Amino acid sequence: MLSPQTQGNVVEFDTATVESRLRIPLWEEFTRRWLTTVRCRTLTPDGLQTRVRSREFAGISVSEMWGQGHFVERSREHIASAGADELYLIVLLQGEGHVLHAQGVDRLSAGDAQIYDARVPSVFSLLGDFHQVALRVSKDSFADPDGLPSRVPLVIRAAEGGPLVEQVRATTRIAQAALRSPAEPLDSTVRAVHGLFGQVLGNGSGGMEAYWLTARDHIRRNLHDPELDVAQVSRAVGLSTRHLARVFAERESTVAQHILLARLERARSLLLDPAHASCSIADVSRLSGFRSASQFSRSFRRVYGTSARDARRDPAPEVSAALAR
Repeated sequence: MLSPQTQGNVVEFDTATVESRLRIPLWEEFTRRWLTTVRCRTLTPDGLQTRVRSREFAGISVSEMWGQGHFVERSREHIASAGADELYLIVLLQGEGHVLHAQGVDRLSAGDAQIYDARVPSVFSLLGDFHQVALRVSKDSFADPDGLPSRVPLVIRAAEGGPLVEQVRATTRIAQAALRSPAEPLDSTVRAVHGLFGQVLGNGSGGMEAYWLTARDHIRRNLHDPELDVAQVSRAVGLSTRHLARVFAERESTVAQHILLARLERARSLLLDPAHASCSIADVSRLSGFRSASQFSRSFRRVYGTSARDARRDPAPEVSAALAR
């Protein structure tokens, strides 16, 4: 009998907790409930060794998996018995894999992703140790489900870079946060997932929201770079600077203002972090991406109403209402 561990809204199952002969059938049962119906096989003598964490909300299922190599088949019989019309995103964070389908074989490396329609038969193999994130979304949750075409798995290559890769990475991190911080609001996860699928499959649903989430993620990951500016964010997202400005204008902000406030938030976090107590104000400024300590000091005082040095002694400065909007 399947006995997954539950932590809040997150369910976890580890095959190490059951006998080796039961590992595959129990994992297949768990996967059928939380992701999709598949047939699994492995070449290791101890059976399938894997750990899965899953969460379901608003027509979306998020799963994060770690383990050793195995083979997963989704046959026409599985598709006929499933009933639901769904789409999947699989992001391989560690390891190597292959996707076999009617049109051939696609090889996957760490960082690559695949999007596929649940109605398309396929075989997915994972070689060696792996780590991946899987998202399942019902087509009924889109505004125009008939506009989402059935197709062979679409592979998104991390090595090719570009806006779509950035969007996949942003969506993956948001999905992982939904698993690791169950108390966090889920609106961002839902918007990111719908926006990504809509962009890739031409449905257009949630496109502006997807651009916003991808831009915000790119900014957060590159705050240390003093060259981070509107043009760089525009290239990462795949929009002209004018169209990106419209995305931020919907939130009563600008790209430059968002970068500034994010840098100041990073700086304030460093100032209050005991692990960085030995860092000088100039060091904090540099780590937050400011071109000069004087520019940082002026901006910090304008937004928080106090100096960076005083903020270390007073951990609760208020953000200026003029710039916090």
